Amino acid sequence: MTDKPGKKDKTNKQDFHDILVKHVLGQEVNVRDFLSFVLPDEIKQRLNFEKILYDVTTYISPRYRKNFSDLVVKSEIDNRTTDIYILIEHKSGFNTPRAVFVQIIKYIYLMLQHDLDEDKNLRIVIPLVLYHGKRSWTVPPSFRDLFSVHETIKPFIIDFRYLLFNTGKWNEGEDTALKKMHNNVLLLSFLLLLKTAYETGTVVIEKIIKLWYNNKLFSKFNLIELYFQYLVYIRDMTEEDLEELFERAGIDGGKIMPTIVDKWIE
Repeated sequence: MTDKPGKKDKTNKQDFHDILVKHVLGQEVNVRDFLSFVLPDEIKQRLNFEKILYDVTTYISPRYRKNFSDLVVKSEIDNRTTDIYILIEHKSGFNTPRAVFVQIIKYIYLMLQHDLDEDKNLRIVIPLVLYHGKRSWTVPPSFRDLFSVHETIKPFIIDFRYLLFNTGKWNEGEDTALKKMHNNVLLLSFLLLLKTAYETGTVVIEKIIKLWYNNKLFSKFNLIELYFQYLVYIRDMTEEDLEELFERAGIDGGKIMPTIVDKWIE
């Protein structure tokens, strides 16, 4: 990113959510630790974490691109091709629960049709939704739950479930989470930034700053540059805001601030 982050409108801020997600989860070590952190044990035990590939194509319908982005991680379960379709819901509120399911169905259909055309075994598709919006997540857990019909009819309706990681409901302590993430400080920082993206308080942000400082990441600023830029963009932070943030975190920002101000603060 080369532009300075002045006051941004809501659309640009949504774009920057997507930029950060793709940057972080587009790195193999991060997505491996993320999946290890969020997937249930019964899946983790059978997923081949040594084989992690990406499909860089986006499968989001044009009408939903203001709401969603996606990322496809390819692996294996029990030696069978497996796609983990990560659907990222960024907006403060989604249009309807139907849109979530229709987008997932679209991906499943495209992949199964591809396997059929290639005369391959049908792959496993595991949908995983990453949500960090303002509103409570109200999408039902299974597709069949969208239909208000008699129980005798439901068995004839196609059905599937999705996995959900809702940053708003994630309240695990940082130390515990870090252990589960194989001490991946950048991944923990990323999830904390998403969790607090719509908040005005700075307590969690101060923890992130301390985490970076204690792990000497300010001396490797290129590793956290996009994270820091995200923080400045989303919070519309000024130079004074950052100075206060460092002060509350108990960190001398004298050597750090000039770099940040020169790059991003207008």
